[in-house]
Amino acid sequence: MIPVEILEIVGKAAHSIKNLLGAMLLSADLLQVNLESEDQKRAINELKSCISLIDAIVSNLYYFVHPLNPYFRRTNLSSTLNETLTSIRHLIEEKEVTVINKVQEDIPVKADPDLLRQVFLNLFLNSLQAMPAGGMILVSSQRDESSIEVVMEDTGCGIPDGLGEEVFEPFFTTKKGGLGLGLAVAKKIMEAHDGNIELKGKRDKGAIFSIELRPVRQQADEGRYHEEDPDSRG
Repeated sequence: MIPVEILEIVGKAAHSIKNLLGAMLLSADLLQVNLESEDQKRAINELKSCISLIDAIVSNLYYFVHPLNPYFRRTNLSSTLNETLTSIRHLIEEKEVTVINKVQEDIPVKADPDLLRQVFLNLFLNSLQAMPAGGMILVSSQRDESSIEVVMEDTGCGIPDGLGEEVFEPFFTTKKGGLGLGLAVAKKIMEAHDGNIELKGKRDKGAIFSIELRPVRQQADEGRYHEEDPDSRG
């Protein structure tokens, strides 16, 4: 059990760091508008990529050490996924990766949108790090009455033979210099959503991950989830 005082320090530090990173990212965006040199634009993109990666690491450390208290609301799955893609667009372009998004529009799920974005972010970053020379990520969805499944496939270096659930263990990584928290935090978040994440398949080149979420039942649930901004909570 981590002492409450340590959790509070980590929370305050993470909040401060993320605010600083947000300001840095905004400044980089403003600076890039006035640049004409392609080399300079590439340098700014690299800077933005580093800022995004630091932000993801800070978020994962925060979610790893803190108990999760999801703020469930009616969340549009496709919109949340697109917001995540927009936030790492520069990373995707830098890695020369093509993302094919086949997730169905207007799928409402029972979720905390901030936490769900972190799951998508961690999966995308995991795929991007496995494709240093470019590649493709295919995201698709399927639904039934009891669950909604999102499948993410990539053409990266794949998962070594013999590995399965170990990839979701904290600090487990096959990447040089990797922290090994991305998939562990994604699993923690999905469990807090009464959902699931699994390594669904491995191919000669690439990996397939699947997440399962609960749908919003049209009549029974639609009025039960918060619509207000969670930041407005006192």
